[in-house]
Amino acid sequence: MTDPNKDAPLVIRKRIKIFGELNPYGKPNWRVCLAQNVRAMRAGIFHTMPNGDAALLGVGPKGERYHEKVRPDRITSGTMEVPKYPHVGWIMERWFPAHMYGSEADWYAQKSADGQSIMGPFPKQGGYFMICGPWEKLTDWSDLENAIAHYECTQRLKPVDLAMAMKMAIKHEEDEHAARLRRFEAELESYRQQVILPVLRSTSLSAQRIRNELQKAVGEKSHLPAGCA
Repeated sequence: MTDPNKDAPLVIRKRIKIFGELNPYGKPNWRVCLAQNVRAMRAGIFHTMPNGDAALLGVGPKGERYHEKVRPDRITSGTMEVPKYPHVGWIMERWFPAHMYGSEADWYAQKSADGQSIMGPFPKQGGYFMICGPWEKLTDWSDLENAIAHYECTQRLKPVDLAMAMKMAIKHEEDEHAARLRRFEAELESYRQQVILPVLRSTSLSAQRIRNELQKAVGEKSHLPAGCA
């Protein structure tokens, strides 16, 4: 399999090797390459189509359009390199350890019609996956450096224990709700002290009318408490 890491200029490869460091197998954690040159090993039944088309558009005698299936030039069974990404242009990939791909048993459990493992060989030394791109032109090193730093920082801040992270998020939401409730209660108390009580304690006619309206609203027939008069 060809090495897509060689697509990038030598200066980029040297810088990304130092800045992004190496994985346990001595390869760079990050690499910049052309998406169309990245291959993956896959197994199964492969159809080689003329001009790469599976169907061609045809026009009938009355002008109606239809799609006609194209017969493959060749049908083969086995393991071969296939394009990994449906992209064209520059991309940046990061290396991930083997456990990120699941167990070998689950990997090989995915079978093709001819009984082969459709995913090809299990990546025992991990593998690369696209993080940024594609770009029509290779971006500046400063942009690549910032993208790497941002990604690595984000990953370090992610919780390891998702269950505990969920509990912490729920606790944070409950604390926020309790804090909002306390602020609302404080505002109500402030309004009672500064607005309502002065009216209830006033001896003016307008204050008396307000007290009468309040009594009607709450359905009381008796006078308000002496402390509020």
